[in-house]
Amino acid sequence: MQPAILVACHSENDPDAAKLFSYSPPDFNTPTPLVADYVDPQYPGKRWKDFPADSKDIIWDQYCPVMWPFQNVKDFLYHDQIFYDLFDDGWNILKPGGMLVFPYPSDFTDMYGKPIPTETGLSNFKSVLKRLLARHPWTTHIVKRTSMPLIVSEQYEQEKYQDYILFVKPVAGGKKKKQTKMKTIRRRKVRRTRRV
Repeated sequence: MQPAILVACHSENDPDAAKLFSYSPPDFNTPTPLVADYVDPQYPGKRWKDFPADSKDIIWDQYCPVMWPFQNVKDFLYHDQIFYDLFDDGWNILKPGGMLVFPYPSDFTDMYGKPIPTETGLSNFKSVLKRLLARHPWTTHIVKRTSMPLIVSEQYEQEKYQDYILFVKPVAGGKKKKQTKMKTIRRRKVRRTRRV
């Protein structure tokens, strides 16, 4: 069964946009038509708020302007809304265990042309967006191309990325559930104290 996919920053209504395909392991050689929903603020169609909670397994980043934080650059206010769309609305849209996928370019560099390894890029990203990322208990992973459950790509571009950064919504529990449980325990203690 194919996972429910939402492709971000790509529109099927854009006549200039390349058609996307799904590639499956182990070889990722055979393109199959991508069955997905799309959301792109630049084109008419569905908006982030149009998708119900817990409805998607994967949100795939396709050309979203999100690379600045990977370079440890904090001046990206022009594209600020896309981060809230991905990490707030995306959190609500993803099913528990669902993931937000960012393909990471092998030749990614800083503004001076110095290569930025994937681990450093992820660390930069988490540092720059720490306040936004703290709103939900995401877990992060760097996954090699050969270990991906599927790849979304333009035709013949599926080998372009070797690393993928995943932000995963935990299946159950997590920081927020623990905090709620602790608040409940504190309230019960206060009630007991008042009765005595």
